[in-house]
Amino acid sequence: MRLLVFLITVTPLIVSAKEYPFGRLFTTPQERAYLDAPAPQSQESSETILDDRVYLSGFIVREDGKNTVWINGEGIPSSQAMGNLIISNPNTSSGTVYIRQGKSAQQLKPGQVWNPNDGKVQERYQHDIP
Repeated sequence: MRLLVFLITVTPLIVSAKEYPFGRLFTTPQERAYLDAPAPQSQESSETILDDRVYLSGFIVREDGKNTVWINGEGIPSSQAMGNLIISNPNTSSGTVYIRQGKSAQQLKPGQVWNPNDGKVQERYQHDIP
C-alpha cells in the first residue's frame, strides 16, 4: 500500500521534470567576464556631492565610553575633532549628536544632513548622498 502511494506521488514529478529541462547550469566564459567587469563609476566624487554639508551616518555607544560617531561615512571617536567639526558624545536619551563648526552648532539624529552655511537640517532622503 505504501509503495502504491509513493508511486502515485512521485510519478507526476518525474514526468514534469522531463517536460521542463533545466538548461545551462553554469555561465559561459563571455557571460562570466561580463559579470566580473567593474561597474562604471560616476564622474562626481562623494566630496563634490557633500559640499560643506555634514551627514550624520550613525553612532555607537559602548559601555567602556569609547563611542564612535560616523560623519559623512567616516568613523570618528566622539569628543574629537574632524577637520573644523567638533563632535560631542552621543546623547542616548534623545538619540542625537551635538556638532559644532566655528560659531554654528546643531544637534543631529542619524540620517540627518546639516548645512552649516545656511543652518538647514534635512533628512537624508532629500539629498543625493551616496
